[in-house]
Amino acid sequence: KIIITFTYQPTATSHTVNYSFVNFYHNNIKIEGDKSFTRTMTQATATSPSHPIVVMNMDLTATINGQIHHRVGTRTRECVEGFGTAILVDNVYVVTGNWTTTFPNGNVHTNTISNTAPIRVRLNCDHRVVSGVVNITRPNHTAVLDYGDRTCDNIATISIDGGTPVTITF
Repeated sequence: KIIITFTYQPTATSHTVNYSFVNFYHNNIKIEGDKSFTRTMTQATATSPSHPIVVMNMDLTATINGQIHHRVGTRTRECVEGFGTAILVDNVYVVTGNWTTTFPNGNVHTNTISNTAPIRVRLNCDHRVVSGVVNITRPNHTAVLDYGDRTCDNIATISIDGGTPVTITF
């Protein structure tokens, strides 16, 4: 089962939807735990119109062939351009957050998107990530995935253990 709970409040500036996975399977993978989304409308200012911010929190376990994978984290997505127009394709989002995955062998992998270099997604660029940095930490290694300078392309670079960045194409 997936149990979804929320309180309908049409005039509220903030709404939270909670998901609980109870004995839920998808493709023979058992998913357990909780996920929530909180959508808040910011206050309009002289320099910024009111726009939504969605925060996702998760604490999920996936059991695959008896092996347990656990992920906990948070992600914040803010619509920074285009909200309020009738044209969805002009929307631009920035995403920050972090999540940690613990694998069956005990290895812990952490991914972090900072506020100083958030992931930027432009819908008018085929929904592509056009900039931002993801810092990846794994046992014995670190990596930096850099999506570039806001150019509408499918190119990024990855640097492993501080080495020379390598160009990758999505």
